[in-house]
Amino acid sequence: MPLADKLMPSQSDMLKAESTFLSALVEAGTDKLEMLLADDFLLADLSGGIMSKAVLIQVVGKVRRNGEFNLTSHRAVARV
Repeated sequence: MPLADKLMPSQSDMLKAESTFLSALVEAGTDKLEMLLADDFLLADLSGGIMSKAVLIQVVGKVRRNGEFNLTSHRAVARV
């Protein structure tokens, strides 16, 4: 087995991480996000805006309402 295959997480591990990330967003789980995301995490939106881990956690903690995260300062809206 090539080394790259050994280092890559399985599809099931990636789906589990994605599910945990999305659950943390829906639940405004800032503690979960803090543990899950790397310190150098960056989230890019469709218009090219970039949000750091710290900013995402701050926004999730303050802006969650009615199932909508309105990230207007970064020109992105994610409905979950």
